[in-house]
Amino acid sequence: MKIAVAILRTCAVVVVASLCAWAQTSVPAEVAGPWPVGTRTLTFAGTTGGNGSVGALVRYPATTAGANAPFNTAAGARPVVVFGHGFSLQASLYETLYAHWASHGWVVLAPTTEQALFVGNLPRFIADMKACVLGIRTASATPGNALFGSVPALVKATAMGHSFGGAAALVAASQEPALFNGVVSMAATSTSPQNVDILTVVSLLAVPCLHMGASQDTIVPVGSNLDPIYNATPVTVSKRSVVIAGGTHGRFHQASGIDWLTEAPPSIPVEEQQRLIRRYATSFMTSLVKRDPVWMDVFLGPTATADAGLSAQATGLAEAWMFTGGAAVQGQPIMVAAARRPGDTALLAFATQTLATPTVTPLGDLFIDPATLALTLELPVGPASWAALNATVPVVAGLSGVSFPCQALVGSGASFDLSDLFTITVQ
Repeated sequence: MKIAVAILRTCAVVVVASLCAWAQTSVPAEVAGPWPVGTRTLTFAGTTGGNGSVGALVRYPATTAGANAPFNTAAGARPVVVFGHGFSLQASLYETLYAHWASHGWVVLAPTTEQALFVGNLPRFIADMKACVLGIRTASATPGNALFGSVPALVKATAMGHSFGGAAALVAASQEPALFNGVVSMAATSTSPQNVDILTVVSLLAVPCLHMGASQDTIVPVGSNLDPIYNATPVTVSKRSVVIAGGTHGRFHQASGIDWLTEAPPSIPVEEQQRLIRRYATSFMTSLVKRDPVWMDVFLGPTATADAGLSAQATGLAEAWMFTGGAAVQGQPIMVAAARRPGDTALLAFATQTLATPTVTPLGDLFIDPATLALTLELPVGPASWAALNATVPVVAGLSGVSFPCQALVGSGASFDLSDLFTITVQ
């Protein structure tokens, strides 16, 4: 009997693997998305502690590309990014990044305050980033406004920024979780400029975080800035740090700025550093913020851990995730993974039906119907924060287009979490 069960279990792994074809987007995270990019310059009302009015570059999905193009209502209400520029730098230096995220469907706001040389005020800039979120909410709710209906009524933004702007993004996201749903810091300073205690504020973050650095950054070195920021980020939020091999501080923007003159040239082209920024920021926003794991493998899975473009990386997830790598092509390998913290145990559950109404449990919502389980598989979560099931997809007829719901229970000790529902479709 035990031998028979073992054979059936092995067959089940192979059969389930044949069903595992996550509908990967055909566009890589670092490649421009499908939306034409519209450009506008708007002015929002300031908030307490900030400038009286806040000018902002606005980039968004449009009907056609160009200045003042109509917002593409077919895109529906969109997510938001608020991006803070570096100290003594112009917001326009990061134009290629704004356009990239707008092409993938985000409304991008870049405040143009605090741009003068050597006089940037961090507390004011933090307030101005908050004002942008409130401003786009108002614009979207105002009939006749060019961006009417562009964002959800109480939209939250992903706070982003470089250097001085990265510090502002960290503080804004920490202080206002009602306005921000995630943060991407790029070579952010961990020092405490203008009486803002960066590391203390970081320790209070309650949203997922991506911290980025560059190995040849001599202005805000990784060891004294990115590493302390990552370590100070609470274990109660999902966090990741990546260091771009051969990158520098100034190449977090593609256009030349004053910081290009204050450090040695990088050992990689600026285009390569920009590609990696787009790759990891876009996959972070899609995966951990929008909760769509289509690029989770790119963000932190086997594809990410093998990325020679990174000189260092670290991951600490506070919640369970499922994702796949590659498509289920018959006769080809497929990887199905569950992720949380290293040392956890992952129980992968594959079913044929979902529950009519999710069951609320202390571990999260249960979506799959336990009565229809096809396979449960227990795997250890490794140092990279994920456990993987690898199998070769056999040739099986009649499964094309069939969908199968899956969930993972991941944890250890008294701490376990259920992942979101993960629907797998045969291609």
